[in-house]
Amino acid sequence: MGIAYLSVMAGTYDSFFLPEYLKEERSEGYMAHFAEIIKKSVSKTPVIAAGRIQSPATAEKVIQQGQADLIGLARVLFADPLWPKKARGEVSEPIVPCESTCSLCMKRVGKGKPAFCSQWDKERRESFLRRVGEKQDGQ
Repeated sequence: MGIAYLSVMAGTYDSFFLPEYLKEERSEGYMAHFAEIIKKSVSKTPVIAAGRIQSPATAEKVIQQGQADLIGLARVLFADPLWPKKARGEVSEPIVPCESTCSLCMKRVGKGKPAFCSQWDKERRESFLRRVGEKQDGQ
């Protein structure tokens, strides 16, 4: 049918705040097993796994174990837009991790506010908040 890929995720905005989900989503690669299930059913369509794939090692493991063909990065790119270059060794600085206990970006989206990352430095955070017309507390 001409499908380019399937990006496999599980949950809804409502479930993102349930205690069971909050506990699970702190685990690196916590949704990769869902991608693996789908991948077994659609062998000719590339499958993307996502879900707090924080480290290049975890991304590589998901690919090597056949759980997915590609890795989807969202919050980790929000925390560190240079993640892919750092993972490939093109930038030598350490990866700025998405803080697994935070979820500030998701909380803001849940409130209908533009997302930003708690890992951003003060200058970037304040500049962002000014652009969206918010006070500096940002919560």
